[in-house]
Amino acid sequence: MRQKVQVSFNNENISGKNIVLTRLNESANQANRALLNMPAKYNTRMLAADIKNYFESNDKALEVLIFRRKHELSVFRRFALSDRFYTEFKKLYER
Repeated sequence: MRQKVQVSFNNENISGKNIVLTRLNESANQANRALLNMPAKYNTRMLAADIKNYFESNDKALEVLIFRRKHELSVFRRFALSDRFYTEFKKLYER
């Protein structure tokens, strides 16, 4: 018999520059996963730094899911805290 798995995401719409870390930190108390809807153009390096900072400052954070255009990218804690995160994230995010 299958069991239902429910995952809670906190949805954050990004509308300007330098707002990702603020939104992620706001969501830290509400859910351990965050969903970023990225309609605005955002610096890839800055986004990667904000995500890494989010995982470093929140022990309970598990995942950040990013929607950009028609693509989705899932960033888990283990990936974000790895040594090659910036280069690998840039490849995945900018394709």
